[in-house]
Amino acid sequence: MKEEKQGIDRRKLRRVILVVLIILLFVCVMIALIVFSDFSKNHVIVRLGNYKHLTVNSGSSEPEDAIVDAVVKKSWFGKALKTKVEEKTEESIDYFKQQAEFYGMDYAEYLDRFYAMSETEFRKHVEEVSDTEVRRSSVLHAIADEEGIELTDDDMIKLKPEILKAYSYADWDTLVKEVDLTSLMDELLMERVILYLLEQNTVK
Repeated sequence: MKEEKQGIDRRKLRRVILVVLIILLFVCVMIALIVFSDFSKNHVIVRLGNYKHLTVNSGSSEPEDAIVDAVVKKSWFGKALKTKVEEKTEESIDYFKQQAEFYGMDYAEYLDRFYAMSETEFRKHVEEVSDTEVRRSSVLHAIADEEGIELTDDDMIKLKPEILKAYSYADWDTLVKEVDLTSLMDELLMERVILYLLEQNTVK
């Protein structure tokens, strides 16, 4: 009888230990998910949503703008986006301050004369533009990575005549000295991604 009772007690103990282990495992998994989620929110700029087989009404927008805006709306953005937008905003503000100096004007005077805005109003406007640009750029770069879309040196050689014509330059060496080639290549890459999106989706 005593041995039978001890056997029952051992089984109960094993069940309790098993339940405790399951609870601990569940708690560990939840903590890991929370930590990963927090890390993602702070370090990931964008997670792509659906960017294929969409039907988009362009309305008054150009098809290129309409499809990019549609894909942006379907994507998820992390907290890292805010940092990128802030950086873009400050770069833009610095540029306009340099423009004011170039014209020999006070920054506030420059904004009032050319944009009819106060510094506060103009900063808000720049923040909105920066937010839109960073979202679009982040999504297009993510799609380029996902789909393996790239611009090679051979591509650039083939595109030279078109680029020279578009920028009104007679020779490539002069263009390279005066134009930011990295930005130019990035712009051309983004155009390729947009063409890819137009091929994958229907824009009315």
